[in-house]
Amino acid sequence: TSRTMTQIAKWTALGALFIIPCLPLYGASELFFPFITGKGFAFRILVEIAFASWIFLALTDERYRPKFSWAFALFAIFTLWMLIADLLGVNPHKAIWSNFERMDGWMMLIHLFMFSVAASSVLSVHNLWKRWWLTFISISAIVVGHGLLQAIGALQTFQGNRVEASFGNAAYLPGYLIFALGVTVWQAIERKGWLRYTLLILATLQALVILLSATRGAFLGLVGGVVVGAGLWFFLAKKEAQKVVIGTLVGVLVLVGGLFALKDTALVTENLVLSRLASSFNVESLDVRFSIWNMALQGAYERPITGWGQEGFNYVFAKHYDPALFEQEPWFDRAHNVFLDWLTAGGFPALLLFLSILGFLVYNIYKGPFSRIEKVALIGTLTAYGIQGLAVFDNLFTYVPLVAILAMVHSHTSKPLPFITIKDEAGKMAVGTGALILAVVLIFTINIQNIQAGTELIKGLRPQQNVEDNAAYFAQALSRDTFAKQEIREHLSSFAVSTVRNQSIPEATRREVATLAITEMQKEIERVPNDPRIKLQFAALLASVNSYQEALVQMEQALALSPNKQSTYIQVGGILWQAGNAEGALQAFEKAYELDPSFDTTAGYVAAGAYLAGNPERAEEVLTSHFGTLIVDSEVLRIALYETGRYDQLIEIEKLRVEKAGNSPESRFLLALLYANIGRIAEAEATVQAVIKDYPEAASQGAQVLQQIRSVTQ
Repeated sequence: TSRTMTQIAKWTALGALFIIPCLPLYGASELFFPFITGKGFAFRILVEIAFASWIFLALTDERYRPKFSWAFALFAIFTLWMLIADLLGVNPHKAIWSNFERMDGWMMLIHLFMFSVAASSVLSVHNLWKRWWLTFISISAIVVGHGLLQAIGALQTFQGNRVEASFGNAAYLPGYLIFALGVTVWQAIERKGWLRYTLLILATLQALVILLSATRGAFLGLVGGVVVGAGLWFFLAKKEAQKVVIGTLVGVLVLVGGLFALKDTALVTENLVLSRLASSFNVESLDVRFSIWNMALQGAYERPITGWGQEGFNYVFAKHYDPALFEQEPWFDRAHNVFLDWLTAGGFPALLLFLSILGFLVYNIYKGPFSRIEKVALIGTLTAYGIQGLAVFDNLFTYVPLVAILAMVHSHTSKPLPFITIKDEAGKMAVGTGALILAVVLIFTINIQNIQAGTELIKGLRPQQNVEDNAAYFAQALSRDTFAKQEIREHLSSFAVSTVRNQSIPEATRREVATLAITEMQKEIERVPNDPRIKLQFAALLASVNSYQEALVQMEQALALSPNKQSTYIQVGGILWQAGNAEGALQAFEKAYELDPSFDTTAGYVAAGAYLAGNPERAEEVLTSHFGTLIVDSEVLRIALYETGRYDQLIEIEKLRVEKAGNSPESRFLLALLYANIGRIAEAEATVQAVIKDYPEAASQGAQVLQQIRSVTQ
């Protein structure tokens, strides 16, 4: 009956909505980027279930009808505008669908909108918002526990040594906890007895883990949120409460002032967390961010109306690349600023709409039917979010609590809209059936194929019984209608390069894997012809199979799209070096050096190229002017010296490496093998004997090295 269907729809929607706050705990080890894709796909599926259930409820029960508020209307317009901007972007497919690494794009945005529609209706009808938020902060308690265990070394971190809990990225955790902290304080003030004190303890631990994540933007956001929240409380509270506010502000001032005062002491500089937090006061620490933000602004001025589309920042980064970033990550796909990300993705209209949503949200909280603590906590939280967003980008669990706040505020400040209501039994049954079909279609078309491809990709990357099995997994993943074909092809290309270089694999197998990768990369180049990163990867693949001319064609096209990137010129030089064109390699290395002559790496490449090209005068000129010596620990220089027979200089560099390694047995054994490889067998054996004398425990390893040395003479 329709009554039964209504109950099923209600509990299905509520179940899905209450599982969403639990997703920070979920990771899918069987998927590529398990911390990202597992949460992302689960969120999409749960939203699709909740939204389909809401459609049935809204059409059959007028209590669930959608309502109007300006913040919500602006969110709808923003979602529509970003669809237009994405379709007009430089890579519409990726703008809509994103990839496994980010699970963002318009698919994320439309699911967030669907989540807001379902949550604002269903949770409000059943007066469950506070229980939803209690679920949210209860899960945050587990996340905090995970983070604290990482901080004391009881659990491992996954990327470096900063606390990241189950997010897999130390930058994602504090953004989530900023929202959790604000809601926890709100709930603590409203509760009484043991629950209040429990929540206050949790809030303290949340703040501690935010600090332990050593994320500077989150630290400044936390300080800003507390200051704004305390200031608002001072304005709204009675006189007796103002003493608490003043105490809070003094405490923040002491914390920040103390950290600033001690920023150059050993106590701070020798501690990872304190040193990173103290660098928040150092403008120079933002040099990289300033360079990236400048690129974002250049991109925005170039496409001010519709922007580059979501996931389009890598095109901006490539075109407006600042050579000063040479030693940073090779590619940035985000501006690392929430506001500039929307500006580059959707132009100035997107930025204005996003700011308007936040503005109306704050206004509705302040003017709406909310208690004093709700106003203080929510506005303080949004302030903290905005400040930390100046230096990081959004992810699923900054999106979810932000949109949840919007949905909750909307449900309390909105007016009903005209909406169709179906009352006859047959109509309700039809709508229920349609909603079920919609949920199944959405889940299958948006998620299932992509989940299967993600599983096959990770299997393709993991060691299998033989290389053919790996290639089969890649091929199977690519056979599916999935949004992540670019990502799969890129990893297939890297896998093929490593396979081709592995001489232990049969030649026929290496050729087969390379052919598959080349065919797939050609398809990707044809589909996305203006992405320099793909061209560089394709060039590396072609060079690995000695197709140097074809590789250089791809490199020239990449340089036309990104003319100021030193690493591209270095890759060109490397290919020319492999092809036997030493003079061309030197010219490419020189160009990389000219873009910014401050980097040791590019100076080393110029010196290596000059030696290879038979121009030792230029090599010595660069080494002397840049390093002040000819003895420079540069891997590419060592290779060039070996290839050109400059063994005396090479030996001196190897001795320098031994000295840097503290005269360790391993480093001295490597020196001995170098002596052997250049024919100086007596010195090689003497070096090994000296090591064994100094380190008797290394005698067994020394015997093996002596055996290798003697095999060289045979």
